[in-house]
Amino acid sequence: MFSGVGDGAGDYAWLAELPLGAAFALAFVRGVDEAEVLRRFGADPDTARPMTLDAIDRAQQDALPESLLLAAVTKVGDWVLVVEPNGFQSTLDEVLSVVSTGGEVLSVYRNLDAVGQISHAVDGGLRTAFDQLVPYLRWGSLPDALLPVMLAVGLDPDGGTAPDPDAAALALAERVTGVRLTQETLSGTLPTVVLSARDPE
Repeated sequence: MFSGVGDGAGDYAWLAELPLGAAFALAFVRGVDEAEVLRRFGADPDTARPMTLDAIDRAQQDALPESLLLAAVTKVGDWVLVVEPNGFQSTLDEVLSVVSTGGEVLSVYRNLDAVGQISHAVDGGLRTAFDQLVPYLRWGSLPDALLPVMLAVGLDPDGGTAPDPDAAALALAERVTGVRLTQETLSGTLPTVVLSARDPE
């Protein structure tokens, strides 16, 4: 199931340079196309307009104190990548269930309040989820399914917090999906939609 590719967490140090806001979620989706992914996130793909991450950041800042949830989408290999600057919808069980039906989702989330989450859902069911900042906290139908990959990228449940949890999380995503995310992938304009907020339970 796991690709085994990737050289480690150091490959993703560039992540901190992107305008992803105080929180972000990245969801890798396989089994459905970009338009259907957006529909499953609750957005109308016909409303998508091209935006850069910088433009998304400015739009979200201009909307304050109101919350503006935007998601950008792009195809990377066999996977659709959904980028949520200042977002968290792909951490929610409801969203993971709908989006992964007939396919697979691996999502990575973190914010500045010492909260992170990696979620792996297949065909409507959450297999594994854990906090990359506190990797001994795991849940789902198969909470230990990603343990070998976790250890390979430095997310050791018995070893404390990884030196760079975000980079380790993306290294894990690479090993699960076979997709090496690059800074160039997230540069330029990406089709972007407004999401309807779903609150955490």
